[in-house]
Amino acid sequence: MKQFVSSIDQVVIDYYVEDGQLSYRTEGTEDFQDFIPEDKRAYTDEEYAEFLSLFTHYDIANNPKLWAALSDSY
Repeated sequence: MKQFVSSIDQVVIDYYVEDGQLSYRTEGTEDFQDFIPEDKRAYTDEEYAEFLSLFTHYDIANNPKLWAALSDSY
């Protein structure tokens, strides 16, 4: 499991990527949630960009769904 500190509000986010799926939990919560790149409604543009950045160490070339989401975000 990895940790990330949001530059937006300094919230600590625990996360992992498994089989092309980003799962995360924010500071103060117990349950993990799945980040769905196709559904931007739950996030501000800045939050969405931060979650996409968590994939930077993941092999996006082997994940067409993620590659499409990244392409659409630019």
